[in-house]
Amino acid sequence: MSATNAYLLKSAIAMRQISLALAISCLSVSALAEAPSFAKLQAMCGNVKDPLDHGYCVGFLEAVALRIVHDNKHCTVLQEYIDHPNSSLAFPDLIADVDPKEYSGSALEGVEKYFLNKGCM
Repeated sequence: MSATNAYLLKSAIAMRQISLALAISCLSVSALAEAPSFAKLQAMCGNVKDPLDHGYCVGFLEAVALRIVHDNKHCTVLQEYIDHPNSSLAFPDLIADVDPKEYSGSALEGVEKYFLNKGCM
């Protein structure tokens, strides 16, 4: 890999980290607003025809996953998933088959609980 390509790759990674950090900071502010339920988030994740719903879902899941990994160093499985090149495409699939009754309540609480149960050892 040339030095230019390596620099561009590092820059792209840095930009993604910055954008996700901004999403995390917005998540803490938007937590004061009415958050969707876990079931509503699942519906948004499955709605690929609506880019706003689907984009919200992916961003929400990535932001929660990054915060959990940052706060819990033992979440190596979740960290590996985040680092995978296609993780943003597969994030909605993580919660697609989960029973919403098992993670009832707000999407934030449900996703946190699910990621801690499945992505942290």
